[in-house]
Amino acid sequence: MSTVSPPRVVAYLQSQALLDRLPSCFPHLTAINVGAFQIGFDRHRDPFIHLNGLDPASQPPELWSTLKAAQRAGVKILASLGGADGGFKALFEYYEMFYPAWCDLLREYGFDGLDLAIEEPVTPSNLAMFISDLRRDLPPGFLLTAAPVASALSNGYDPFAGLDWRPFAAQLDWFNVQFFNGWGTLATTTNYRAVIAAGYMPTQIVAGSLTNPANGGTGYVPISPLGQTLRILQYQFPAQFGGIAGWEFSNAHTLGETVDPRGWCAAMAAAIQRPVAEVLA
Repeated sequence: MSTVSPPRVVAYLQSQALLDRLPSCFPHLTAINVGAFQIGFDRHRDPFIHLNGLDPASQPPELWSTLKAAQRAGVKILASLGGADGGFKALFEYYEMFYPAWCDLLREYGFDGLDLAIEEPVTPSNLAMFISDLRRDLPPGFLLTAAPVASALSNGYDPFAGLDWRPFAAQLDWFNVQFFNGWGTLATTTNYRAVIAAGYMPTQIVAGSLTNPANGGTGYVPISPLGQTLRILQYQFPAQFGGIAGWEFSNAHTLGETVDPRGWCAAMAAAIQRPVAEVLA
């Protein structure tokens, strides 16, 4: 389905620290997932759609201008909805109000796609409705991705969403799969191959990794061995390996394990694009 060929390098952008370094990463990036967006009601019961706790219009202008520059450079910009602060409960309970407002926001800011970071229970029927409506109402080529934990795919049950993702695979462009926090690891290829053995196409499985040991809990794999895992996966799934996603951009490590997201982006791009002959050497 996807018009964005693998392998991909995807960076999650939440903190806007070191945003000025993002333009130098454009040549290495396929997509930037901007998050996290939340949908809900404030203490006065007024509805909101927020980006990291603020109205999107209140974000620094530099954020939006930098993302527009990324699009001009060929990088896809996706809105990441949900995560730890949720959003899907309110969306589906008040769908007739929030769904049109959400689509308006996607159009207003010119997003190229939507990443579903579902960390709360949703019903298969509600998710199917949401995906179907987005496909109907947004332009052809609009990207839809999802970010389940690795075991949700390999075991057939998502412990957060309560879903089996297999029926949705054909409707999504790819998965940014979380191989960390005990749900999987990229220290070896074992957990990635377990997802493929469960019936998923490697073109759809982008391997999600922490970019810094301080991010998101546990399971950080240092950049050098992570690159080796990616090179092996590229060899094991030639022309099919989905790529790498990193949480998150602002404090990503370099090969030298210092903070500089430019080094992470370059290292990941080099790892997934390295010729097979070099992997075997």
